[in-house]
Amino acid sequence: MRLAAITVANIGGLDRVEISGLSDVVVFAGPNGVGKTRLIHALIQFFRDPRPGGNVRIAVEPTSDLERGAWKQNALDTASSQDADKLRAVLQRPQRRNRYRSTVLNFESDRSIRQVKPFTFSWDFANPYEEDVGWDQSYSFLHDRFQDVQHSLFKLVESQRRKLAEQAVGQTNGVRSTVASPHLRVVT
Repeated sequence: MRLAAITVANIGGLDRVEISGLSDVVVFAGPNGVGKTRLIHALIQFFRDPRPGGNVRIAVEPTSDLERGAWKQNALDTASSQDADKLRAVLQRPQRRNRYRSTVLNFESDRSIRQVKPFTFSWDFANPYEEDVGWDQSYSFLHDRFQDVQHSLFKLVESQRRKLAEQAVGQTNGVRSTVASPHLRVVT
């Protein structure tokens, strides 16, 4: 989806902001203290639960067949409760890590990477590309997503290592096996 228009009223020190004719990537820039962060936080909060009649109103246009099929119209305007329901249904559906579709990606100006929490050990290392993630994972701050990516890479390496070990054990027992993933394919 693509943001076509944004209207925000009475958010922090912002009386009213109306923006239209947006491109595929929207960047808010300006001096400190003018309300960029308040505006972004209001938009992210709105995307978590789009409803008409609040301080935020957006219009979005479909950019994928999934959206066109679900909406059956050229644009959604969240001033309409039916359009807000359609947008909510698309935004809040389950997502897979390797198949993000129709979501919002938040790149805030705070690019600091805070102390990364250690990965909690588990005997079960599924391929992280196949795991479900929260529908609003991409709304979170960059430092939180960085930690998630780091842990996912660890799980990916560990799951591949275990698959290769299982394959080696299978060979020693005279069993022919195949290990496959989106990024690695080993056939014996």
